[in-house]
Amino acid sequence: MFPPKNENSFVSVNARALMAKRERESANAAAGEEEETGEAEEEEGSAAGEEEETGEAEEEEGSAAGEEEETGEAEEEEGSTAGEEEETGEAEEEEGSAAGEEEETGEAEEEEGSAAGEEEETGEAEEEEGSAAGEEEETGEAEEEGSAAGEEEETGEAEEEEGSLLFLL
Repeated sequence: MFPPKNENSFVSVNARALMAKRERESANAAAGEEEETGEAEEEEGSAAGEEEETGEAEEEEGSAAGEEEETGEAEEEEGSTAGEEEETGEAEEEEGSAAGEEEETGEAEEEEGSAAGEEEETGEAEEEEGSAAGEEEETGEAEEEGSAAGEEEETGEAEEEEGSLLFLL
């Protein structure tokens, strides 16, 4: 009349779901995926890495090559030699980068000793640069000191003091 009941069918469905959940958790732990969305203070000496941070962060990094996306308020001291940096929050930076691309849309104060790099800055910026060769595009208020040889496009209010010894002859 009625088909025979299988009492274990309900238990096996739950057991399969539990096993699948445990497998996913172990796979995520093995891959080492980490997401940071809260307030964080980090000190990193990473040689190469990608970082996404959406909370308020204070970072001291000695990264040699990396991509960094930061959308929160950040204070950074970086000794990076090659990297791409996108920063949309308020930032104060001291960088000794040798070659890199930097896009900054927030208020920034920078001291850079970059040897070669492209820089696009759209916020208010004060810069002291000892760059040997580089392309610089600046659309905000800027002060520059000490560039040796480079292409410079400036569309904002700018004061330049160049104490360079080598120019294109």
